[in-house]
Amino acid sequence: MPAAIETERLLLTPFEPGDAPRLIALDADPEVVKYVSLGPFTLPAPERYEEEVLPRFLAHADDPALGFWRVHVKESGSKCAAPGPFAGWVLFRPVGEATWFEHVAELNLDPTLPELGYRFARPYWGQGYATEAARAVSENRGPAVAIRQEENVASGNVLEKCGLKFVRTFQLPGVGAKTALHVREG
Repeated sequence: MPAAIETERLLLTPFEPGDAPRLIALDADPEVVKYVSLGPFTLPAPERYEEEVLPRFLAHADDPALGFWRVHVKESGSKCAAPGPFAGWVLFRPVGEATWFEHVAELNLDPTLPELGYRFARPYWGQGYATEAARAVSENRGPAVAIRQEENVASGNVLEKCGLKFVRTFQLPGVGAKTALHVREG
């Protein structure tokens, strides 16, 4: 199971079997999913979250360094590790598991290379939480890759702050905008 991680303002905890409602609520906001990589995004039925989405979030139960983490903002001034409100999630998992990976053979990416990704609810945007969570799971862990839609400048800023440099754009099938590839060398 991914290990819980505490930062100055956040508590990152592994996902649990009952977490599908958190994911559904997050993905129900069209602005939150505006830039998902294989867009346009259609909210799956709740049973698909239980049967397909959440199992992907639980897939790395045996690895403390890889997986998906729930991100909770600690209560203001809190020194304890009690989770506060659910703000979103962060992932650090082999890029070969990404749904977009099968479409980018020309990039010649090693499928075992870790992919960094995140999704946050709008009330938590613009406060540095994505950068803090992404650094917490990926810093000092060697090379990594990440993608974003080229239009998503804010996500590009987060990736740059985490040491991932823009490499190139490419086109994913069914996505109108170009996708940007970022890489951190080991």
